[in-house]
Amino acid sequence: MIIVEGPDGSGKSIIGQRLTYLLKQPCYHEGGPTITRQDAMARLERQSDRFGSILDRVTFVSEKVYGPILRGKLALDEKTLDWYEQRFINAGWILIYCRPSDAAIIEYVRGGRMDKLIIELGKSDYKKRDHVQGVKDNIEAIIASYDHVIASLKKKGMMVMTYVRD
Repeated sequence: MIIVEGPDGSGKSIIGQRLTYLLKQPCYHEGGPTITRQDAMARLERQSDRFGSILDRVTFVSEKVYGPILRGKLALDEKTLDWYEQRFINAGWILIYCRPSDAAIIEYVRGGRMDKLIIELGKSDYKKRDHVQGVKDNIEAIIASYDHVIASLKKKGMMVMTYVRD
């Protein structure tokens, strides 16, 4: 029961693939950002039912980061997100936080790495170019928000390990 979480391009999929190989458990990815309340609730329910699996991103974390920064609001209220958060904590899920190093952040923004990511992710069905451009434009705020959300999860009792990607 592992959650792999972090900003776009931070190594989540690579970690998920390695864990799938090592643990012989499926890794589920729900797709791109949530837009509607119904979509967010449906994802949380599916994620809650996947005990014993590996989740590449989970809505109660990513929504708290991306919603306010990229949409200016949450798709779900804090109380609902906190309820699911506690449900995962109580069930003993482990979270691996994939965080870009400070050098990688500079490379993302100024060195063109994020521009390459925009092209690659823009080809997929679930990553829209405007979302990826929003990530590029707000990467420092997104990482700061992730740091805050992850620290809060640790205080609430979730086991968190951090993987720093260069």
